[in-house]
Amino acid sequence: MMDFKRLRLNLLLGSLLGVSLVACNNDSSNHPNDTLRVDVGAEAPSLDPTKSEDVNSSRIMYDLFAGLVDFNQKNEIIPGLAQSWEISPDGKTYTFHLRDNLKFSDGSQLSAKDVVYSWRRLVDPKIASSYNFLLSGVENGQDIIDGKQAIDKLGVYAADEQTVVVKLIMPDSAFLDKVAMPNLFVISQAAIEKYAAQWTDPGKMVTSGAYVLKEHVVNGYILADKNPNYYAESSVSIAHI
Repeated sequence: MMDFKRLRLNLLLGSLLGVSLVACNNDSSNHPNDTLRVDVGAEAPSLDPTKSEDVNSSRIMYDLFAGLVDFNQKNEIIPGLAQSWEISPDGKTYTFHLRDNLKFSDGSQLSAKDVVYSWRRLVDPKIASSYNFLLSGVENGQDIIDGKQAIDKLGVYAADEQTVVVKLIMPDSAFLDKVAMPNLFVISQAAIEKYAAQWTDPGKMVTSGAYVLKEHVVNGYILADKNPNYYAESSVSIAHI
């Protein structure tokens, strides 16, 4: 089984090692002075969390989007968009309770239905995500990936606006680690339906995380601004990255 905690730790260490300690560079005149500069290496193949499959993309996803749970600096699972959760005695049902008044970066409501949409999109054969296996252990997940069932048969349900219920085919001690992966971060159905393939462009991307995409110069740089609608906005001290 993949060690998801180790992968998360590698992403964090890679990001820390990439932070530039130089106050100015050739592009400094183009960016605010209160900007944290991070070297993420080569151009990220995709800024779509569902399609993220490399370390460079994942580093960016962790700043732009959020999932139900997260990791702290000790690599332990902590609440994310979900403030709490319960696991059934048989280990096969997870019930997540979302925080109150969650919003996307554009101010629209973020609800349990958005979680369901995001997870269904991951197993959609039309998307063909390399990380769709993260949900293969959810009821009907593998059959959907294989094109044998419709995506609405995935064992992930919105019990109400703030409650997400997940049914597994068998207990999985690594499931919460999987939920913390960027491919399961929550995305905006409205933005994707409106802009299609262009939804990841600056000015069109709607995020659920700490930052909003402001600029993207291919093979150049990415600039993101603090998201005023992020649930933990008060804890974000850096205005731009």
